[in-house]
Amino acid sequence: MKINKKILFEIGLFIAFTIFIGSIVFNKSIGDMDEIWNYNFANCIAKGLVPYKNFSMVQTPLLPIIAGVVLKLFSNSLLTMRILAVLLGSSIMFMVYKILDKLKVNKSINILSTISLLFILKDYFCIDYNFFAIFLTLLIIYFELKLNMKKVYSNIVIGFLAGLVLLTKQTIGGFVCLGIVAYKLVFETYKYKNTKQKIDIKSILYRILGGIIPTLILLIYLFINNAIKDFIDYAILGVTTFSNSIKYIHLIESSEIIIKILSIYIPISFALMTIYSIKKRDKKLFTVLTLSIASMILAFPISDNIHFLIGIIPSIVGNIYLLNQLLKKIYINKMLPIKLFLNAFSYLILVYVFVIGITNEYNNIMQTKYYSKLKHFENIPISEDFEETIKTMDNYIKYNEKDVYILNFDAAIYMIPLDIYHKNFDMLMNGNFGSKGNRGLIDNIKSIENAEFLILNKDNTKNWQHPHEVTNYVENNYNKIGNIGNYDIYQKRSTSSRFELTKKENNYGRIF
Repeated sequence: MKINKKILFEIGLFIAFTIFIGSIVFNKSIGDMDEIWNYNFANCIAKGLVPYKNFSMVQTPLLPIIAGVVLKLFSNSLLTMRILAVLLGSSIMFMVYKILDKLKVNKSINILSTISLLFILKDYFCIDYNFFAIFLTLLIIYFELKLNMKKVYSNIVIGFLAGLVLLTKQTIGGFVCLGIVAYKLVFETYKYKNTKQKIDIKSILYRILGGIIPTLILLIYLFINNAIKDFIDYAILGVTTFSNSIKYIHLIESSEIIIKILSIYIPISFALMTIYSIKKRDKKLFTVLTLSIASMILAFPISDNIHFLIGIIPSIVGNIYLLNQLLKKIYINKMLPIKLFLNAFSYLILVYVFVIGITNEYNNIMQTKYYSKLKHFENIPISEDFEETIKTMDNYIKYNEKDVYILNFDAAIYMIPLDIYHKNFDMLMNGNFGSKGNRGLIDNIKSIENAEFLILNKDNTKNWQHPHEVTNYVENNYNKIGNIGNYDIYQKRSTSSRFELTKKENNYGRIF
């Protein structure tokens, strides 16, 4: 049987990406709260809870549903989520390579560019709905280049994928849905502007139909579970209470040179790609450009490194294609020594990635590390002190006669091993409490009886998205009865606690 060398190479490329990303993701210690929250969403789904109704989240729920099904079918652990994170990261990098291949980018430039992007993103890979939204967006770009758009099913597929982006994160999803209609309409209009032929409106309607299908499935799911009202409250109206932001200027002023350069260049590149695509009538580049602008929405309103780098992945693809178009006429295909050098160097770098991945995996295995024994966190690297802190907190919660609520952004890391979930409290950050916001959560606290509330003491800095209005209410209206670790313990003034804790007797040391 004849072996297809291209397929064999691509399999090897995917394996290299997987080994390299896996050597980083599996070696991370517990502590990334984005990872913990995303696991907690999926964990709730695996336990049969309904998003918005039974547990709070503000983004649309496709990734937690998929991950929750995986947790249910296999092992319900953070390790399983990390396996999904590695596969997702590898799939994103592979799709970047495949899109550039479809765009006929020089293979050496393709490999070098994809691996450069891999190294830029290497410390950020995790299971995250932003990454998944970008993966789906890259799939749209790939199928736009691959499928015959004169076929009905092709436009339905594009619309369906855009609908899945909407079901992953409503902000970028909304712009992607507009994008797949906008660039189709623009080119249809341009194509027939000097003819008597009419715009093929049917292809646009098929895209809209494709997007409606997954959206309708979600609405039916929510309706069956009586969660429509909650969905509107959290995912639509609740967004208006989201006051957290990091301005884009933060990226431009970054001390990381690559972030500074990209944050300045990417907006400029949109203009460059627009000019080139119009001048050269390049439909491929215009398609990538439109979805790049839609993806850039991820960088707002929180313009930190991870949101920015994830959001510009399609933009990077467009810029590599543009660079290739400009260079290939200059020397790439005309100067043999340069072409041979690029070929040799690209394959050398690819081998380097594979070797680095294998070496990192070997070093991880050989290193003497402590791996968690906590439920759901098994076999994840963690410091023994941190695990003991979690155990101490969990024992206090487990054997307390009262319900214990941790009013801090890291509450989930203590509740997950206990299989406890407190809606609105286990991801305590501004904008996550539905349309009523902080005042709604305060009313919720007022209604809770026979409970204790743990608040990070004043010796420790709270998260920048912390709802101070909520904790200030508890501190001003409830009795402080003691402390445990870094947390002060409060309860209603009309009740007394079984535990009369003192700082001397119960200070278990710093958590962070």
